[in-house]
Amino acid sequence: FSHLDAIAIEGLRSRCRVVALTPEYTTPDISLLLPFWTGMLTEEQNEAMRRELTSARAYARPFGLPLSPRGGQKAADWLRAVYMPWVAFAVEGLLAHGFTAEAAQALMAAAKGVQSVLAAEGGFREAHHADTGAGMGSRESLTGLLPLGLWLQTAGIQPISPRRFRFNWPSPFPEPIEVNLWHWHIRRMPTETLVTTPDGMSRILKVAEPFEVEV
Repeated sequence: FSHLDAIAIEGLRSRCRVVALTPEYTTPDISLLLPFWTGMLTEEQNEAMRRELTSARAYARPFGLPLSPRGGQKAADWLRAVYMPWVAFAVEGLLAHGFTAEAAQALMAAAKGVQSVLAAEGGFREAHHADTGAGMGSRESLTGLLPLGLWLQTAGIQPISPRRFRFNWPSPFPEPIEVNLWHWHIRRMPTETLVTTPDGMSRILKVAEPFEVEV
């Protein structure tokens, strides 16, 4: 419809609350950050996107990046929903431009929301609230799962083949990251990495990165 003259609702109780949402194109939302993800912006614009994603007055909320920063604490719940696919786009953009610490912070905040829902409901939700961590949307949705591959990428771990791993940059996560894949065991810390290869050999990596280990 190009316009709507009226809405009639029947059969509801007198105390029911009805909310009608209409489209408009002036509210900032996370989809507008996609050019940052594509790599088509200038360095100055990339820095502006970094500030938006890390500012508590914009997208950096306690439990992740919301759909929109508009409205503050009084914003409608749907504006404060955190959806993992959008978080993934934002984190990949941060990584592509070298903002690894900021990418880790965004992922950890979103993970905190997922853990909050799991603890409260024993399962996953399509989304969660950026300020409270409460579950939102449909239950047991795959889009509510943490993007584990992106977590590895942010930690600077790149599985190349069952015989080779690449470490692209020091881990920006404050806590150790442990990975078991293809019979490799990797314990990744900000200052060093303990690697046990499929042949049972262990080594501690403290060399400058990027660095590859092959068996």
